[in-house]
Amino acid sequence: MRLVLLLLLIFRLNLAWGVWVGLSSNNVPEARTLHIAVWTGQEMIVWGGWVGNLPFFNNGGIYNPETDHWRAISVEGVPEARSFHTAVWIGQEMIVWGGFDGSRTFNRGGIYNPEADHWRAISVEGVPEARSFHTAVWTGQEMIVWGGYDGRQILNSGGAYNPQADTWQTISIENAPVARSFHAAVWTGQEMIIWGGFDGSKTLNRGGIYNPQTDIWRGMNIQNAPQPRGASSAIWTGQEMIIWGGHYTPDQPLNSGGVYNPVTDQWKPVSLTHAPEPRSNHTAVWTGQEMIIWGGHYTPDQPLNSGGVYNPVTDQWKPVSLTHAPELRSNHTAVWTGQEMIIWGGGQSGKPLINGGIYRLSK
Repeated sequence: MRLVLLLLLIFRLNLAWGVWVGLSSNNVPEARTLHIAVWTGQEMIVWGGWVGNLPFFNNGGIYNPETDHWRAISVEGVPEARSFHTAVWIGQEMIVWGGFDGSRTFNRGGIYNPEADHWRAISVEGVPEARSFHTAVWTGQEMIVWGGYDGRQILNSGGAYNPQADTWQTISIENAPVARSFHAAVWTGQEMIIWGGFDGSKTLNRGGIYNPQTDIWRGMNIQNAPQPRGASSAIWTGQEMIIWGGHYTPDQPLNSGGVYNPVTDQWKPVSLTHAPEPRSNHTAVWTGQEMIIWGGHYTPDQPLNSGGVYNPVTDQWKPVSLTHAPELRSNHTAVWTGQEMIIWGGGQSGKPLINGGIYRLSK
């Protein structure tokens, strides 16, 4: 009976279910923000980024949560230092592409094999325009990059890269969404969904759906879509895309969102009850049943170390524990291992961070 009463009290108070543990600092890469991270199935790879000024990085590290051990990434044959780039994990290798180094925008990248600790180059024949603030998804056969900023203008173009053939194909711009950066993208298993972002003058709440088999874009219903925003998070549940957070303008962060079903072309809102504080430049991971939001900032000078766990079936939130949580940050990375979320790096009011944390949901 006491256990039942305790569980009821926890539910009513909406207390957090989960615990934080630290990461080893031995052999950890240098502090950085605006880097990338991928999960290999066994390890987290972090690469690139910067320290809020010069320098930019072209190094990184590999973290194994089972052994709590870091190891360095080879710098032989490594791509140029950069930030604002993208990365996808393709099953045995990581593809890094695009980005900005403070003076140049790139349309080059590299492919890294962690088992061999080896880099190889990506073909530049037929490559899309250089860009940063773009998105990239992995289809199972190709990496699709789209949108972003080339240093002069915002783009609505893209390309599909096949790493096995080392070839690029241009993406159709017919019926493509309007040019944008700071947008969100997910891969559904058959199509890429693009949504939101910044068109150079305003934030957007429109998007498009691209089918790489047919090279055709189709539109998205805007009825009941979330309000315009950039720098939001987006995850794919297996059936729906969940958009959350971001900012309407840099000083107007949001704690709202929407759930989009591409089969029915319908939106429904995400509950605001017990939702985390408004934020942008945060992270989101999908556990298989829930979405975990963490970190980010209310404004660039007001970073956060709070978060929330959202269940789209029940449309309910519960908070992420603050006990032993990593320090305040935004522009960090997060990966889901299948059992836990790993947070690393990021910045705190201009200070790059070298630490992180592992968050384990209670059973």
